[in-house]
Amino acid sequence: MNKFLFIILISSLLYSCTNDEFGEVTIPDESPSAFHNGAFVINEGLFNSGGGDVSWIDFAGNTISNDVFRAVNGFAPGDIPFHMALSGNHIFLTINNSGKVYMLNDDFEVETVITGISSPREICAGSGNRLYVSSLYKPYIYVIDAAQGILSDSIYTERPVENLLIHAGKLWATHWSKLVSTQNNNALLVIDTTTLMLEDSVIIGVEPNSMGVDINGFIWVLCSGGFDHAEMARLVVVDPLSHSVIRSVPFNSSSDYPSALVMNATRDSLYFINQHIYKMAVSATSEPTTAWIQSSGNTFYRLAVNPADKALWVSDAGDYVHAGQVLHYSASGQLLHSYNAGVVPGYIVFRE
Repeated sequence: MNKFLFIILISSLLYSCTNDEFGEVTIPDESPSAFHNGAFVINEGLFNSGGGDVSWIDFAGNTISNDVFRAVNGFAPGDIPFHMALSGNHIFLTINNSGKVYMLNDDFEVETVITGISSPREICAGSGNRLYVSSLYKPYIYVIDAAQGILSDSIYTERPVENLLIHAGKLWATHWSKLVSTQNNNALLVIDTTTLMLEDSVIIGVEPNSMGVDINGFIWVLCSGGFDHAEMARLVVVDPLSHSVIRSVPFNSSSDYPSALVMNATRDSLYFINQHIYKMAVSATSEPTTAWIQSSGNTFYRLAVNPADKALWVSDAGDYVHAGQVLHYSASGQLLHSYNAGVVPGYIVFRE
């Protein structure tokens, strides 16, 4: 039984009991956390509705529980839950439009609310107790001390950034949005994690929206070309040692608008969304023309690969108004299961 359901059941049984009737009642908390061996699904909800929450997929029971933040904590997380990182036994959840980051314990109970970050977006676990958080509106990456649950520092980046990646001893960040920036949104920034300073920037392509590291240690960045199709979408490969572009693979059509790049479990291929889901070997020199998984009316939104079984997990946002789904595919592309999630299911985070 999920622990948050167990707590609700015990509370209802003891509601009418008093110490006068039964003496002192002590219930030792010996049950394990319900939130292991599964995946969190971050349901963004509608903008300004406050209707977002988190779902939990239990691998052992092959079940999904929705609105677990509300069930455990008794209140809604806020407007647009967006991204999550794991650090030790703690879980950190960004709430984009509410401007806060929750620090939750092993049972998904809120321990601390971290504020002071304007529109927090992605969150990335670094070495030691450091967590890094990007901001939609500010040219800073914010640093959280995960042990204390406090905002401890910030890194000036000259422009707002979105995606974050720790690799080759550096923090890499994409300049995705031009919403509040006068600079072109076509750069991959390199951050020194010792000095917490901007070290370099690599010009790649317009609107980089996702990235991953291949089997050779190279960084692949997917650039959509811009919502207004300012240029052709492209995949850009960056050498993390020389900070240079070593390959650029353009898409075939000016109407292409790809997103959500992730590497497969062996990192010799990548997946991305371009209406359908495509799979491409890192040795390929051109964009794949045949979809690996057809959308068939789905609205594919985010991808995640579970390294434990090499399976691909996909969030399907549907019409972006009603509840969506999470789809579980085998490494060979066979649909294994579908789960009914919340409104606008987005990022998927696995937890052992």
